[in-house]
Amino acid sequence: MNKLKIKKMKAVDIPSCARVIRKGFYTVANEFHLTIDNCKTNGAFIKSNKLLQEKSKGTEFFYLSYKMKKIGFMGIKQVDSKAYEIQKITILPKYRHNGFGTILLNYAIEYAENRNAEFINVNIINENLKLKQWYLNNGFKFLYTEKFDTLPFIVGYMSYKIEKDN
Repeated sequence: MNKLKIKKMKAVDIPSCARVIRKGFYTVANEFHLTIDNCKTNGAFIKSNKLLQEKSKGTEFFYLSYKMKKIGFMGIKQVDSKAYEIQKITILPKYRHNGFGTILLNYAIEYAENRNAEFINVNIINENLKLKQWYLNNGFKFLYTEKFDTLPFIVGYMSYKIEKDN
């Protein structure tokens, strides 16, 4: 694991990080029949300029490097004084099921905790039962669902309560 690093995305990393997001989200887009026409906001269709735009609005982006190759990605955004949100978390398909996603998730929790947040939240495709179970196994609680006319799936909202050490 000494060849594993989480690094903050720099401007020079944007094109390669956008590729990681597209490749990572492609499998889910394919499984749930998401297209640029029915779900243009899905990570499978992200372009570098959109990533730059989100960064300029305050989202911090990080990539996971393994043996000097970008294999994972996530964004973390402050929602309010008590909560952060995980965005675009993904691991390239050939590296999945090796604990890399959990490493990113734990980093996000620690990041929020170090900024005195009480919660870290994530929104998922509610029908993605495998992903929902992964978050539950990692201490997240399911909150509620919401249906948007602009999305071909139901959004599931989940949250992790950050325990303060006293």
